[in-house]
Amino acid sequence: MCPLPRRAYHEASQATLWRPWEETGPYAERVSELLEKAKHHVIITGWQIDSRYPLSDPSGNRETLGQKLTRICRQNPDFRAYLLLWSHASFYAFEREKFQRRTWSKLHPRIHFVFDALHPLGASHHEKLILIDGSTAFCGGIDLCDRRLDYPEHHWSDIRRSLNRRSEKHGPYHDRAVEVEGDIVEVLYRHAHQRWARASGIPFPQIHFEKSLHPQKKHQIYFSRTASYPKNSFHFSRRNKQKNKNRTRRLDIIKENERLHLTLIRLAQHELVIEGQYYWSKRINRALIRRLYQRAGSSFQVTLILTDLTQLRALTRQMAAHGYYLLSELQTACEKTGARLQVIHPLIRHPDSPFHAKPKSVYVHSKLILVDDRYLSIGSTNIAARAFRVDSEVNLTLEALTPPERKELRHFRNSLMEHWGLKKNSIYPFHDFKKSSPLKDLQHWFQTHLFLTQIPWSFFFDPEEPWIRTVEKRLHPQLKNILSRFHSLVS
Repeated sequence: MCPLPRRAYHEASQATLWRPWEETGPYAERVSELLEKAKHHVIITGWQIDSRYPLSDPSGNRETLGQKLTRICRQNPDFRAYLLLWSHASFYAFEREKFQRRTWSKLHPRIHFVFDALHPLGASHHEKLILIDGSTAFCGGIDLCDRRLDYPEHHWSDIRRSLNRRSEKHGPYHDRAVEVEGDIVEVLYRHAHQRWARASGIPFPQIHFEKSLHPQKKHQIYFSRTASYPKNSFHFSRRNKQKNKNRTRRLDIIKENERLHLTLIRLAQHELVIEGQYYWSKRINRALIRRLYQRAGSSFQVTLILTDLTQLRALTRQMAAHGYYLLSELQTACEKTGARLQVIHPLIRHPDSPFHAKPKSVYVHSKLILVDDRYLSIGSTNIAARAFRVDSEVNLTLEALTPPERKELRHFRNSLMEHWGLKKNSIYPFHDFKKSSPLKDLQHWFQTHLFLTQIPWSFFFDPEEPWIRTVEKRLHPQLKNILSRFHSLVS
């Protein structure tokens, strides 16, 4: 088995536990359970958080996330909470809890809430991590906030899909995360500490990580990042600053997740499963097409489980034409190479009238890539250029080195397919899926949205680099010519 190349990850470590979690409901219940046992601290980094997020107390009564952290701080004088969230753009102001900084600062003196604004224009803090007492960590696509709640059953209607538990606020929602223990937690802690130190001067908890002396199961885990930072966020010494003066522009973008995905595609031998919110990356699509031609005639299978953007009311639906264009290229390559392509848009049909009522589209927010029975990567990275080169993202990748681990990955693959009704006797009888015909959908989209599809939406929703860099690159040569002409006229 070929290990991952060094450029595809920041650090390799081991875990004594690798437990994937499906849907926000069970995930939040697990986090709530561990918070009740926490003795020292909890660290939460994310794109969004909400103090009103519903959880349960030890007696089973409902309480919010803010109330839980406040209660634990009052009961345990050694407990502290550290929350690092993206200082969001005004574009998302109406989707978030109002006056977050003021709300969290009033809860308790040992609850530290910090906005991370150290990103270039157009970039965001998109990674999602939770670390509890330095012993357990969570990584994935789940934020503890509004419009994320759902459960594996994906009922047609569910009052639990709201913060107040009174009326459904959104439709079916799908997400994933992974729980880990062991040495990998220390790696994630160091990353969180680095991010916190850039954004805040509040002291971070100092933890002594004890090595486990008991013979436990060890999993090989790779930690990969995406980050783009302003130049002044790198703290070089004076000597190194002068030495790397001309290289600073290249040092402030970390593209480990992009190299990770390209490597996983290159290592795929039989099957590749991608579950994601978007499919926008041209580089990933070209790499996948290249791999199809390399494996021509070998019954190679590609399964893409994606959100049907055409069913959304958000502006991102305008990127559907871009996604369908990439899928049409992929479909053409599959037809030429004999590979099998499944593009799935999950739908939920009404249990009482499954053939008459209009189905509900499942919003797929998870970020997963599964390669044969060898690699499984879960994190916050979408298949999009901005996730590979602009936003801050983290991914954890499991490498199956032993037969029991490969068996677990095969079982995980089968359960994933069963969840979407891709096997007979599915445990979710009301699940349905739509196989997309990319060329037909692309043609229909252009015909019905002729004007909107001509707008270059990719520059706004999926930039290849932070916006400020694009402006600098385009203006710098022009300014240089203007200054040179002015100098010649004056002289």
